[in-house]
Amino acid sequence: MTKMTAPSEAFASSAHINAETYETMYQRSVEDPVSFWAEQGKVLDWMEPYTQVKKTCFDFGRVDIKWYSDGVLNV
Repeated sequence: MTKMTAPSEAFASSAHINAETYETMYQRSVEDPVSFWAEQGKVLDWMEPYTQVKKTCFDFGRVDIKWYSDGVLNV
């Protein structure tokens, strides 16, 4: 079994997110992924903004998943 060690209080207090906020965000991402990721996409500075958050195809033999496919980033 992998040994787990809790972070120090000093380290945890400097984190950008706490366990409660993470859980809330996770639930939103599962329950309404398109809205959640549309909101997250706004955090980035787009050279050309996206108009569609997620585009998927699950047809046999041609599974395709694209996020922000028509947007352009300078990364």
